[in-house]
Amino acid sequence: MRILQSEIPENEDLTTHWPKGDRNPIPIIVFFNKEFNEIGHWIERSAVADAQMKTLFEELRTRMREAYRQRLRRETIGELQAALAGQ
Repeated sequence: MRILQSEIPENEDLTTHWPKGDRNPIPIIVFFNKEFNEIGHWIERSAVADAQMKTLFEELRTRMREAYRQRLRRETIGELQAALAGQ
């Protein structure tokens, strides 16, 4: 077994061998047999956790859109106006 950690720069190129969607995530756990042939790998988090994260991100996007409609857009405009006024 080999665990590839994100804190080690030399592992960055190794992660391209085990992509997850359009990303090269870490940590990756790779399992090898006695001859050092890969027999399997596990990437980043469980499929259930991935599904939960997708749901949470979708909820967050929906909440942020609503927050911008209700007040954040006005706050942003106010900050931009203050910056333009030199404040």
